[in-house]
Amino acid sequence: MNASALPRYIDEKEYCAIRGCKVGTARNERWRGAGPPVYRIGGRQVRYKFSEVIAWIENFKVEPREGAR
Repeated sequence: MNASALPRYIDEKEYCAIRGCKVGTARNERWRGAGPPVYRIGGRQVRYKFSEVIAWIENFKVEPREGAR
């Protein structure tokens, strides 16, 4: 299998850098069941699938109102 065909997973710090939030915010979201899906590796390591993070962020897109500048 080609390595470039594999999904990319990112750690908590990279997720927070993309999202512009603090690690504590990400942890709070996970505890509440909010945010993008999370994958646990070895019980403690948290990973996010990059494509799911981008899709989750895009769900918050706001279209400009008609007639607005």
